Amino acid sequence: NNIDTVALQAALNNGSYNPFATAPASETVLRAILPSAFDRNRSRLTEYTLRLDGPLFDLPAGEVKAAFGASYMKLSQWRSAIGVKATSDVPLAEASRNIKAAYGEVYVPLVGEDMGVPAMQRLVVNLALRTEDYSDAGSTTNPKIGLTWDVTDGVSLRGAWGKSFRAPNLIENNPIFFSRVSLITLSNLSGDPAIGLTNAVTNQTNVLNVAGSNADLVPETARNYSFGIDIDPSLIEGFRLSATYYNVKYKNQILGLQGFGASYLASAANRALYAPYITPAIQPATCVNGNRSTYNPLYLPALGRPTVATIDESNMCSARAITYTQNTNAANVLQDGIDVQTSYRFATGASEWTLSGSLTKILRNRTQIVAGGPVIDGRDIMNYPVSLRGRGSITWKHGPVTVQPALNYVGSYTNNLPITVAGVTQPVKTVPAWTTFDLTVGVDLEWIGTGWARGLDLNLNVRNLTDKDPPVVLSANGNAFDAQNANPYGTIATAQITKRF
Repeated sequence: NNIDTVALQAALNNGSYNPFATAPASETVLRAILPSAFDRNRSRLTEYTLRLDGPLFDLPAGEVKAAFGASYMKLSQWRSAIGVKATSDVPLAEASRNIKAAYGEVYVPLVGEDMGVPAMQRLVVNLALRTEDYSDAGSTTNPKIGLTWDVTDGVSLRGAWGKSFRAPNLIENNPIFFSRVSLITLSNLSGDPAIGLTNAVTNQTNVLNVAGSNADLVPETARNYSFGIDIDPSLIEGFRLSATYYNVKYKNQILGLQGFGASYLASAANRALYAPYITPAIQPATCVNGNRSTYNPLYLPALGRPTVATIDESNMCSARAITYTQNTNAANVLQDGIDVQTSYRFATGASEWTLSGSLTKILRNRTQIVAGGPVIDGRDIMNYPVSLRGRGSITWKHGPVTVQPALNYVGSYTNNLPITVAGVTQPVKTVPAWTTFDLTVGVDLEWIGTGWARGLDLNLNVRNLTDKDPPVVLSANGNAFDAQNANPYGTIATAQITKRF
């Protein structure tokens, strides 16, 4: 996002930059639109661990095993420059954290195959507990319980329940590492007179937006459980099928609101939903651009925040509100769904084949952005997950050569944040599914027979083999495509060399 939007708009207005021209823009115009920036960033992780594991004693069903351990981890983050080339190692931002942890896990076989229990060849319980102490985020203790039940040959049932904890990382909660304060323009169909319109013809409003890291973040926690079935039938050699239902409930989930910000004022419902992140602040008639003493005082805390780019205040008197799109803690999120994976391996002559596929279906994604606010079933609409995704592949292996074509599928969804053109909001539309093809080719050079070739592999990976464009999505997010579900890069090829010793 290293674009000077004010300079871009000025160049569009005076005609010095025409995005539809076939001739390239001048270097002078490009330098104004794309200012140079140079950052030096460094992160460091140091960890010491101690682990003890092995059998404890025997039960009729088998060995009881255990693992115990402890660890000490130190993380640090450092940044030396913002917006200009660094001339020294004097940091502009730095932060660190240490984490002390201890854990234990016990594997307990309750039923074994030799015990003759009907419809139960094996029953195993796993019990685990992990405790952590963060130097800056408090302490947490999280349990996990797992159960595996082998019903008969080739059929196994499993289930798990647990809790988890994630502290915001050192960048997410440190505005000095990344924070952007800028005047932006939003489509405004909220009908809120406390904000009003900057341009009544186009239904647009200028707001001061605060994006990036947030020092007020708290850790997110989750409760999760799952159960599934694994099928590996002896009657169909090489066939495997796994299906899992999962259910995860987050509390204080850390979300980046950048993708939501463009829709804050898109409707009266959105204005109410995102109310905690919108502060109406119409500028007084005596406002003078660039003179903060004449601004509505509500703007001063936001203007005093760290920012990665100089704030352009040449049109600040047109601002009518402050919006906050930095990282935040959502009140509650509950997601459940089904994961299915299957594969079938077989041979024809000297060739080995594997047919495989995976499918994920999100059943619910109930999101409550703020405590007491409405609950949204965030599936298959802008800024929320697409509920259906899948991948299928065919792998052919013949001697040292492996070839794998694959198909990727992202389901259709609704663009419920259409753009506004000349004051008219475009109709809500369905974004079509996006299907792309990949190709992987690998060669194991060990067949050459010389010493240097042993353990040497060459691989070529091609993503989006047919160079298929992403679906066009004209939304209030501001792009002509949806970056959360597609990319504009076309065919991407990567080569990899691996040497095993």
